[in-house]
Amino acid sequence: MRVCWMLVIVLGCSWSEASKSLGKDCGNVQLRSFCSICNTPVLVPCPNITAAEMVFKLFKDQEYLSNISCIHSNSTLTCELSKTSADIQVQKHQQEKSVSFLLTGVTDSSQGIYGCEGTKKFPPPMITVQSDVRIQVLQGHICKCKENSRPSGEDPQFRLDLLLIILVVLLSIYSIIFTIIAVVQWVKQRSTDSHNDYINTKPRAPQDRKRNKGVQKPVPRHF
Repeated sequence: MRVCWMLVIVLGCSWSEASKSLGKDCGNVQLRSFCSICNTPVLVPCPNITAAEMVFKLFKDQEYLSNISCIHSNSTLTCELSKTSADIQVQKHQQEKSVSFLLTGVTDSSQGIYGCEGTKKFPPPMITVQSDVRIQVLQGHICKCKENSRPSGEDPQFRLDLLLIILVVLLSIYSIIFTIIAVVQWVKQRSTDSHNDYINTKPRAPQDRKRNKGVQKPVPRHF
């Protein structure tokens, strides 16, 4: 029973350490994968920042590709895309007051990891924020496309957390069952010991009584 609880504690500690290490290494960045043969536009989200003047930059494998200049005035977001490529467009989200880069001509040569960086230019101070989402474009022979849908993103940290949660739950259930069985056995053993103690401490009949029990007065035959 002690071994089971020790395993549960060790797994819990390793799970928390693994989560901390993943969060530290990846910076809590989500990686979403898309196939290059799906003929589906790929959306690269930018960080949601609010300012009068903003600039968003698109990077592929840490290399600059394009930028978007936005002005927020009278609850209206106006953005202009630098014409670096015809396959890159701007996607505005008026409700969230945010923008995204839209990759339309995705081919095998587009393979790589894309990210967006947002900079607040005015009012000061100037602040630069990285997006917490990265888009990975894969070649056609690596992944498969889903019909009428985009490929879903994969989060390795979520899979690791789910596996560790399942292991901890199974070990906890096993430990609880084992503990219940041990308690029942202990109660039975204690009851048996108490009964034996009662039998052993029960007063015995005196020996003189046993001797006198066999002595009887003779009955006269004749009156």
